[in-house]
Amino acid sequence: MRRSRRALLFPTLAMLPAFVGCNAPFQPLPSIAQTTFASSLGVNLSAMTITPDSLYYQDLVAGTGVTVTLATIIKVEYTAWLPDGTEFDASSAHEGENGTFSVGSGRAEGTLELAGWYEGIPGMKVGGTRLLVIPPKLGYGGNTVGMIPANSILVYKITVVSGT
Repeated sequence: MRRSRRALLFPTLAMLPAFVGCNAPFQPLPSIAQTTFASSLGVNLSAMTITPDSLYYQDLVAGTGVTVTLATIIKVEYTAWLPDGTEFDASSAHEGENGTFSVGSGRAEGTLELAGWYEGIPGMKVGGTRLLVIPPKLGYGGNTVGMIPANSILVYKITVVSGT
């Protein structure tokens, strides 16, 4: 019995270097705290609140309407950038689309929203504008999406236009 266990274990251990020794070097995820942001983005990490998941946010305009929860149906206007100031998306690029969604549903016009939105939008009030700095794990993670490189930190300026 003991011999058969070794026979089964040995090939498994022998194959381990094939899985561990891949050609790509280890790339640690970028740290928001150590990232240089384009001055045009207005990111001041020391003035922002940080969540346990490392999402940074700052209310630029507090808003006076309904407080957004995961169940609130909202319409937002937003602009999104990479830390170097490269704009990669904006609600204005989607003219003609309804753009209303429930943060908790995770869908807006059929597009899966970012986990960073689930964490960063609730608590806003209608009429409010918030700056979000989203870590890769709450953004697109290790996926390259269009002009957004894998493991990118994302910066969003979001205004809640309406909500019920």
